[in-house]
Amino acid sequence: MKKTSTSKMKFLALLMVLTLVLAASACDMFTSGKDDDKDSAFEPVKITDDLTHEDPADLEFTERYVMTAKDDDDYITGMQDLDELPVRVVMFIYGNDEKALVSYEYDVFETEAGAKAYVDSMQADGFNIEQKGNVSVFYIDEDEMAANLIAYNEWHIMDGQTAKDLSDMFATNFGGLNLEDY
Repeated sequence: MKKTSTSKMKFLALLMVLTLVLAASACDMFTSGKDDDKDSAFEPVKITDDLTHEDPADLEFTERYVMTAKDDDDYITGMQDLDELPVRVVMFIYGNDEKALVSYEYDVFETEAGAKAYVDSMQADGFNIEQKGNVSVFYIDEDEMAANLIAYNEWHIMDGQTAKDLSDMFATNFGGLNLEDY
């Protein structure tokens, strides 16, 4: 059996350690979504005193856009067919580097009756929406989002598939939705 020098053994051991370190860090390189590190996670956003939006735990995303509208913005005043208009809207758009994935829209009404009327009318039309007190929560899942992105591009009101493209489209075509820094 051939004798291996001590310096060669040290070099091979160092090479093995470096290989393991690089392999371990490469695993993180291909992981998308919210990082478990508290510093890189998005903070929850308070919608009302009783309701806070937290990022979906089961969604792998890299981007979150938060857009808001107040009662005098076009986005809300355009809902003229409602008996009671929301006083505030907060929309969350989640995506990765390639496409928008899901969205949540919180419509805050002055009364529970206003939220209920809106939820009832939207549910009758087949939308995924629920009521939480005086707030309606409208959710678009990944399948519906994919269909919406195709439609928006075919209608030429949007060019692209990303969450940024979608937030830009909402800001341009639905006045009063303003991008917020949360």
